[in-house]
Amino acid sequence: MEELFKHRIVLTRDLPTAGERSVLHRAVLRGHYVRIAPGASVPAEDWRNLSSEARHRLTACALQLLHPTTVFCSVTAALLWQRPLLGAAPERAHALASGARNSGSSASFRRHERIGDVAVRDLEGVRVTSLEGRSSTSRNKRIAMSRSR
Repeated sequence: MEELFKHRIVLTRDLPTAGERSVLHRAVLRGHYVRIAPGASVPAEDWRNLSSEARHRLTACALQLLHPTTVFCSVTAALLWQRPLLGAAPERAHALASGARNSGSSASFRRHERIGDVAVRDLEGVRVTSLEGRSSTSRNKRIAMSRSR
């Protein structure tokens, strides 16, 4: 994932003045920057040189910067783990819903209901579901319950 962070993600919230935000907005309108998520842009040349999978990973990185408690899952987690994908990368990042209030999807996210304990790993600052699936605590509880029957 290190290669994704060398791309220059510009977060609108990090631009301290209205003038700087206006310059970025004009750069997006002129095609010099691409808005990859609400509040996040990258240089258009960087974006053009990426595969659809790398674009999806970069968008997930930007979304993580914007929403630090997000945990990516499903196809997005697989791509972040560098797993091969059949077909095109999805338009929206797949993430676990953090509660009833956040269970809906949006233009940036396809939210999935969290069922039980989910093992979460940190991939260089991006939170993703693990390749193993459920957390070992959850798995151990299920094994203990099945043995007690």
